[in-house]
Amino acid sequence: MYDSPFRTTNTYARKPKRSWLLSALLAVVMISQLFAGMATAAETVDSIAFESVPSPLSLYVGDDAHQLKVWASISGGTAATRDITSEATWTSSNSSVVKVSKGLLTPAGEGSATITVKYQTASAITLQVKVLYQYDKVEIRSAGSVLTTQQNIELGKTLSLNLAAYQGSSLTDVTADAAWSSSSSSVAAVNADGDVTLLAAGTAVITGSYKGRSSSVTLKVTSPYSSISISSEELLELKVGDDDKQVTASAVRKTGGSENVTADAAWHSGNTAVATVNKGLIHPVGAGTTTITVTHLGASKTVSVVVRPSHQAMKLSRDKALHMIITDAPEALTVSVLDDADKAPVDVTHVAEWTSSNVYTATVSGGVVTPKAVGTTKITATYKGLSRSLDVTVYPSLAEIKLGVSTIDGFLEGSGALPKAQGLTIAGETADVSSLVTWASSKPEVAAIEDGKWVAKSVGEAVLTASAGGKSAEVHIVIHEKPLALLSETSQISVVIGKETDLPSLRLVYQNGEEEEDLADKVTWKSSSTNLLIKNGKLKGLLASNVTLTASYLGKTVSIKVAIEQEITKLTAEPVSVTLNPGKSKAVKVTGYYKDGSKVSLASKINWTSGNESIFIMKGSTVKAVSTGSSKLTGTYQGKTVTVNVMVVPKLKKLTASSASLKLSTGAASSVTVTALLDTGTIVSQNVTDAAVWTSSNTKVATVTDGKITAVSKGSATIKATYGGKTVSVRVSIK
Repeated sequence: MYDSPFRTTNTYARKPKRSWLLSALLAVVMISQLFAGMATAAETVDSIAFESVPSPLSLYVGDDAHQLKVWASISGGTAATRDITSEATWTSSNSSVVKVSKGLLTPAGEGSATITVKYQTASAITLQVKVLYQYDKVEIRSAGSVLTTQQNIELGKTLSLNLAAYQGSSLTDVTADAAWSSSSSSVAAVNADGDVTLLAAGTAVITGSYKGRSSSVTLKVTSPYSSISISSEELLELKVGDDDKQVTASAVRKTGGSENVTADAAWHSGNTAVATVNKGLIHPVGAGTTTITVTHLGASKTVSVVVRPSHQAMKLSRDKALHMIITDAPEALTVSVLDDADKAPVDVTHVAEWTSSNVYTATVSGGVVTPKAVGTTKITATYKGLSRSLDVTVYPSLAEIKLGVSTIDGFLEGSGALPKAQGLTIAGETADVSSLVTWASSKPEVAAIEDGKWVAKSVGEAVLTASAGGKSAEVHIVIHEKPLALLSETSQISVVIGKETDLPSLRLVYQNGEEEEDLADKVTWKSSSTNLLIKNGKLKGLLASNVTLTASYLGKTVSIKVAIEQEITKLTAEPVSVTLNPGKSKAVKVTGYYKDGSKVSLASKINWTSGNESIFIMKGSTVKAVSTGSSKLTGTYQGKTVTVNVMVVPKLKKLTASSASLKLSTGAASSVTVTALLDTGTIVSQNVTDAAVWTSSNTKVATVTDGKITAVSKGSATIKATYGGKTVSVRVSIK
């Protein structure tokens, strides 16, 4: 793409007209400026001069500003003179005496100053200005007399001031033209006419100023009273509903005597929600405490007021929130007051004040609440300082009620929250109506409704019904014995990848000792991984992994470890037979062989079964001997079986001989009995004389057969009996 030259030509075709017009206008402006410049260049300022002003010029402090004018004499121009007052440069040699701005002189203080004016090339001109005070002094007077600098005055008095200006011996009243001020207008205020209003005890300086001169007087304002009192105790007790209480205020003058100032004094309540006051008349409004203060001409007094409810307590006929449908009939409430637990409450329903915080939602009159629109409000009953409130919620009309659950499982002596209730309104909207519905039980002896909860009473089943606005919904509740534990027949299982395996068998043990089996349809199963699929009562492993399988029922859970792995083709055990003494243990190793030829140690995973637990038991993969005997140990894994022969034999703890030593004559004989102390699970004694192996250390002296020792010749010999690896000796001496 490229820009068309024709398009470019068209774009600029209109511009020459605009350029011509602009050029013409610029030319006119430049020509005008040129002629103006030529005129200015030809004009010369010959001199400047003040317009008819005396020199020196005298002014008075406080006078209005004085305007000067300066004219310039011009040659070569269109005019011979021109007012240059606002164009010239003005300066004052002493601005504390007189200030100047564009010829406007403002006298500031007594003295002299030189005003200088400059303009272009003309010579500067000056004017001497002298500023004077018009009056020698001013004085504050009252009632024709000069006041001293400090005046003592009492509240309630009146004071009018005048300002006199002196010029030599001449005196002029300048009160109306003077400026008046007070250093403390909260103590004493002064108006433009010099009239002083006394407001509070304290000190204030009143100043009158005129033409730069001023005079002041200090007023020390005090109360004419030494004290003021209220005709009441320090603590005034009232009750809501009581008649108004009139109190009076008396003020004691410093000069002696007292006077009633109740009507003239200012009265104030610290909390008008508790009590109001007007000229000493106290009106109890609501329960609480406040203070009543009287103030008059600088003296004040305060008393405490307690307003108590007229009764000790107030009670509404309903203590729980009220929930209504917009079409419900009005609900009548009652309210009563109480003063003594032993006396009947007094009904004040029709004399109490009833209010609704939201009359759009519900109104109330004489305790009767009428629903008007969907929303919430607060109904309040008030009577003589006491009040009670009740929250009211108004719901729309319902087309249907639905409950969050269809079945509840409960246990003896237990209780629980009732299901959440959802209402479908006639407008098709949903609303939580849990607080609106009323619940009932088909069998209160099984499950009762108490304080907004279901309460289990006995084992069985019942139907709980929620109703509101002519609509209802039901939930089935089953009360069980209290469960103790959910148990599995195995703690771990193996699942072959791609094959289905039955879910483990479970049983529930109740606290009363009863058991429940066949729980397949009741238990909720959950796998910790998607590698283990649970479907139609079967387990199916998808990928090799270790997974936790959890079963839940009636609030109890049990977890089973699941190994998802390849198929095992063969199991081998090591050792294949075990011989132990009672109390001894031996670990058994099991090796599994997968289809691919690899192997894995399974000792901790295999399920072991003892053929006779009175002979031996299994702890993990370890055989522990209990008592003598023999049996088989069977291990299963993935449907494969391996067996180990287990034999438990007694443990010989000790051998004893009936005689430790013998003395025989040549040719004589004597028998010795040998007893074995055996551990067969319990300690037992056994005669092993015939089973023992007997030997003599010197057969030329003595021989022995099955414990019978025969003396052969004089000397000594040691006879030994050996059994089960232990030996006992008998010392024989022949004479």
